[in-house]
Amino acid sequence: MKELLASKIAQKILTDFFQSGRLKQGDRLPRLGELAEKYDASIATVAHAVGQLQALGYVRKGGDRRAYVNLTALNNGGRTAGGTIGLVIPGDGHARLLMWIHEGAQRACQYYGLSLTMASTGSFFAEREREVVASMYESGCQAIILTPGIRTESEIANDYLNREFLDIPIVLVDMAFPQQRRSQVVFDNFASGFAMTQLLLSKGHSKIVFMTVLGCPEKMMWRSNLDRYQGYLAALRYAGIAPDAKLQWHCNPRRPAFLEEEIQDWLLNWKKTPKSERATAVIALDDMTAITFVSEAIEAGIAVPEDLIVVGFDNTSEVPPIRREYYTTKPDFAAAGEKAVHLAMQHLNGEIDSPVVYILPAPVVRRTRREVEIVRIPTIAAQAAALNEP
Repeated sequence: MKELLASKIAQKILTDFFQSGRLKQGDRLPRLGELAEKYDASIATVAHAVGQLQALGYVRKGGDRRAYVNLTALNNGGRTAGGTIGLVIPGDGHARLLMWIHEGAQRACQYYGLSLTMASTGSFFAEREREVVASMYESGCQAIILTPGIRTESEIANDYLNREFLDIPIVLVDMAFPQQRRSQVVFDNFASGFAMTQLLLSKGHSKIVFMTVLGCPEKMMWRSNLDRYQGYLAALRYAGIAPDAKLQWHCNPRRPAFLEEEIQDWLLNWKKTPKSERATAVIALDDMTAITFVSEAIEAGIAVPEDLIVVGFDNTSEVPPIRREYYTTKPDFAAAGEKAVHLAMQHLNGEIDSPVVYILPAPVVRRTRREVEIVRIPTIAAQAAALNEP
């Protein structure tokens, strides 16, 4: 299998020359050309494999630029200082979320004795992402942890991750798609969308608006938003409610000031709608959107949450956007960053030779100014009773 070939060769070198006792402490590794011939690989791939071993501490470079055996690292399970993991994140619009991912990745790197270097793409879109990943690759990172940007359908169909940088592990966190054939640490956003919709149904809301980015001209794909939307639709159907296209709000994140302008336009139309036909709940894209939405609604003279309840996702706001209770989800982004590094190391150590997907929960929580507590979602029977109340 071509994918992660350098990692496989690195593991073979460990087995054939280190663990077999064929080479002793301080011995020189064979030249790259000899190793390339032995493992039927290009010199560039073998050089990258030796670079991985050096990053893990298994070899050291001498003054003659040759690689020398370091059995001390082998006896310590490879947990020696010197290697580098790259962390590539989108722009700083979700600073707390990205800080948590970095915190978890840093914790795992400390365990392995590795350093962590971070770079930002400057945007939540994918345009510059490949350039930043290439820079990390060329700098010698032995693995890369990547929070991918939002893709269009065409970008997903021809994703560079499936055809470039295949000789190092790249582990995707949070925004990954199944079509991206890399190991991934993602959250169960389908369950989050389902549970959030159930919660609103249990509170008597049957006209629930869901914000998506699916209606963009470029067919924008935002994985967490798409999964939550599917959960929303499933919860409605499960409760016996036919999804209403008029309650599906397709916004365009590429529109300048799209949040303020689209929310203002939507609220203006909402106020013009007869009260009996109005939506009473909005599931926002995330907490940042929910905060903006609540602020604009209050500015427009709308009582929140009495006339219109707004919920978000990701627990990224410092304080709830309203004085009383506010509902969001609480995914453990630090755990995701930590798990991503562990997966990368499993690839490097030859324990995994094909992509795997690790799914973490993202429970619905109730936030107040003083506490955050996990919400127990009411049963379907309770939801039906709430909807049928006079």
